[in-house]
Amino acid sequence: MRLHLTALLMATVAGGGGLATAQEQTVVREDAVTGAKSTATILQEMIVTNNALDGPFAVTDTIFHLRGALAHERDTAIGKIDLGITLETFEHRDVEFETDRSANVTAALTREIGELFVLKTSLGYLAESTGDDLDLGAVIIGTRTFGQTFAGEIDLRGQLTPRTAMAVVLSGSHEDVSDAKLDAGLGTLRLSPDVNRARTGLIVTHALPAMVLRLTGRFDVVDIPEDDAFAVGSRAVTLTTGATLPNVLGFAVDGEAGFTHVSDAIGFTDRVYPVYALTVERRLYGISASFSLKGSINTVDTDDPLGSYVHRAELELSRPVIERLTGSIGIFGELRDNLAIGNEEEASGIYVALAFDPTSRISFLMRVDVSEINRTVFDIRESTVSGTFGVRVSL
Repeated sequence: MRLHLTALLMATVAGGGGLATAQEQTVVREDAVTGAKSTATILQEMIVTNNALDGPFAVTDTIFHLRGALAHERDTAIGKIDLGITLETFEHRDVEFETDRSANVTAALTREIGELFVLKTSLGYLAESTGDDLDLGAVIIGTRTFGQTFAGEIDLRGQLTPRTAMAVVLSGSHEDVSDAKLDAGLGTLRLSPDVNRARTGLIVTHALPAMVLRLTGRFDVVDIPEDDAFAVGSRAVTLTTGATLPNVLGFAVDGEAGFTHVSDAIGFTDRVYPVYALTVERRLYGISASFSLKGSINTVDTDDPLGSYVHRAELELSRPVIERLTGSIGIFGELRDNLAIGNEEEASGIYVALAFDPTSRISFLMRVDVSEINRTVFDIRESTVSGTFGVRVSL
């Protein structure tokens, strides 16, 4: 199970569906004199999944998930300091080689510059041990890689005029991944590349009486060392223009459109891709409806050596059934065009969920998901039906 990283070390796990129970406890301590606040969170889950390998073969397993986090924030003479540490593990009972463990440490300093600007600097370090499987057809071999990621970001935001604001973001990360250790003493194999990422972004917004206009520019660099020949570095320039309209005939609308130019050193691609995003929300007769449509280039969460051109549409409806009980249903469709290998991934799914909140500190969730993924070049089709039951407790 591979952990995908963002530049800010917000690690996510793309897991299979299953039956889950969960408990979360949060403890907050605040110093009445200094105003410093400390938060401790513990999350416990048991997940039963029918697709432990995240592949075309149905493998049932039970996963025990434990996450502990400590956060501390304090106002000082140089600005607001935020410190955090998160320890997390996904322990597989049967398919033990899929077990994942990670430790994440972050630090941020936010300070005001004059009356119009705010500067935030962030640093992070992530260490992880990731289990996965190597499918050789007749046999599946467990693998384990050890990785560490260093990341940093500078975020400067300011008010240029009473109606015009801007933000400049500079971020970068270095991900160092070891050779994969194969089970049964079969040696090591290079499966994941070291990756250097850098991003420069500029956002300008202008408020009008009925809407907020924005212009966004971004330059992304993905650098892969030459000895990691199975992955490809890239350069991407993105320019979009968009608007937020809080009330259009009762609908809240946010949309943007533009382009991304992607190129690489080998010549897999050197072209312009249209990018777009649209979100429409409306509440009517007690039903909350949300529709989203997005097309973008993804170089992080992808199985392609270069990246994917992703189109995704989602529709979600939710409505209170009785007091404190809310029902929801959602559908999605997604198409991924892999830029290097030419594969197309077609995915679709539907879910139905019930959420019950008997108190402000306890919530229950029941959910059923049905999904299907088709990978055209490899002629692989994955069908998953899963059920989830969760309990969350906050103190």
